[in-house]
Amino acid sequence: MNEIKISNFRGIKNLFVKETKLFNLIAGKNNCGKTTVLEAIYAAASIPRISLHLLNDIRVLKTNGNDDFNSLFFNTDKSLDIKVEIENENLNRSVTIKSRTSGTDFPLSYQELQKKGYSVCVENNDYDYSVSMNYDKINTNQQIIMNEDIVKIQKDMPVVPVFLWGAQWENFNFSQYLEKLIVAKKIASVISLLKKIEPSVQNIQLGNEGKIYIDTGIKNLFPVQVMGAGFVKALGLISIISTLHDGIILIDEFENGLHFSAMDILWKGVVEACKKNNVILFATTHSYECIQSFFENTEQEQSVLFRIEKKSNEHSVFSISKDNANIAFEENWEIR
Repeated sequence: MNEIKISNFRGIKNLFVKETKLFNLIAGKNNCGKTTVLEAIYAAASIPRISLHLLNDIRVLKTNGNDDFNSLFFNTDKSLDIKVEIENENLNRSVTIKSRTSGTDFPLSYQELQKKGYSVCVENNDYDYSVSMNYDKINTNQQIIMNEDIVKIQKDMPVVPVFLWGAQWENFNFSQYLEKLIVAKKIASVISLLKKIEPSVQNIQLGNEGKIYIDTGIKNLFPVQVMGAGFVKALGLISIISTLHDGIILIDEFENGLHFSAMDILWKGVVEACKKNNVILFATTHSYECIQSFFENTEQEQSVLFRIEKKSNEHSVFSISKDNANIAFEENWEIR
């Protein structure tokens, strides 16, 4: 069974998504928890390899010490334990985060910080760890103290490649991923995928300061931006997906920054890259065009649309197949 269970994480009290597939698109009204689902998957795949600070960084939230992690807990109630369970082909893991600072006044002394903080339990098949993540506000600039237990996890726990592509992607420089592929002599696979989007592409070259140039066979190279926003986003996502073999790609607001006419270009490239690298995709959307293009470029047995609905603090998840989505489009039903 491929499923996701989330408890007491951000704005989600309880949410259960079952029968996920290779390609998973998530829709729903604003503030229903779509982005939170992506963050929960990212947390399950990444903790404790990443600092809890990075979960706040996704939403550009600034932290000023332990107590700023209130936003991770449902209704900022740190007496509730966060739990995220993911089970699919590429990830089978459970993460529990508990606060050990509830009701404590700040700032804390160094001695107090050694006793307080957040405990994290990670269960991953044969790997089962429980560690304390303490914070030294003065000496380590609010970073995690890397105790021996955490170091052991980082060495022993199987790595699940995961990347979260945020909604504000326009200024993101993905040249480092292209460089990895060039050094590993794997850039040819990216070019072959890009040719399906733009047949004139012959090569990709990197310039100074992360600049990316496209060779289309004419006299001069083109800066990648000249190729259009759809091509740029497709190149970025294909490059990243190509470094995530047997991993997970998370894309918030898939259509963001694109004209609807570029939707097929992007989905075509992303779907092919995921298949080639066995990468599971979860993406969110508000767009009819995005949903239609998603189903047009994926096979029914590999794709599903999840619609999240929220009433008060209760979340419900409804799965919609390609056939049912087509009926909804014909009848003009609301499925976003």
